[in-house]
Amino acid sequence: MGSSASVQRLILARHAQTESNVLRVLDSALPGPKLTPEGIRQAKALAERLASRDVEAVFSSPAARARETADFVAESHGVPVSVVPGIQELSVGDWHGSSRDVDRNEFRDMYRRWLSGCQDLRAPGGESASEVIQRFVEVLQGVVSRAWTGDVVLVTHGGALRLAVAHLAVNIDGSFAQAHPVGNTGIVELEYEEGVWRCVEWCGVELPPSDRSAAEGSSRMQVYEYPSGTDRQGPNC
Repeated sequence: MGSSASVQRLILARHAQTESNVLRVLDSALPGPKLTPEGIRQAKALAERLASRDVEAVFSSPAARARETADFVAESHGVPVSVVPGIQELSVGDWHGSSRDVDRNEFRDMYRRWLSGCQDLRAPGGESASEVIQRFVEVLQGVVSRAWTGDVVLVTHGGALRLAVAHLAVNIDGSFAQAHPVGNTGIVELEYEEGVWRCVEWCGVELPPSDRSAAEGSSRMQVYEYPSGTDRQGPNC
């Protein structure tokens, strides 16, 4: 389904597989690794999945893996790839290049706390969640300000994507984003209309179009309501 001038549809896709994904390495520095042969197959499959969509523009993070993935999508629609700083992966700082369980566990704990509302916590030598969200959201706001008539694809990264969507979308919260990782070439679709962002699909799962909750089966998830004027710090930070 294409967009109208008043409703913008953004397709956020995670890049395809890299060697770091296979080896479970914390990897966030630019330009980063290229795609594996399996990653190239995944990127081609992503392009095929989006072939029937009315894609008007394709954007990519500066990372090599995102650009390679975006190239396949853009080629199938005859449009160029625009590389935009701001939607790259969150910086893991001193943990970069590590595959040690202790480092991976510390990162996972920090990411969980980010999604619970502790957005000013910072990876050692890296970024805070609030910094990642700010740069990512600035790009999305700039994209929708151009009022595209078709769909727009942004090839990005799982960690930054989940933080930004949990922050923006009125029907997604941090608990949902924590419980639903985005795999290689996974797609999260957003709609923007009159200043409101909604997540309409998360990796093949259609979501309710309105209210401050997200559904999975019969359950409904509660959204942490930040008091007016606070800095979005949740409990237990």
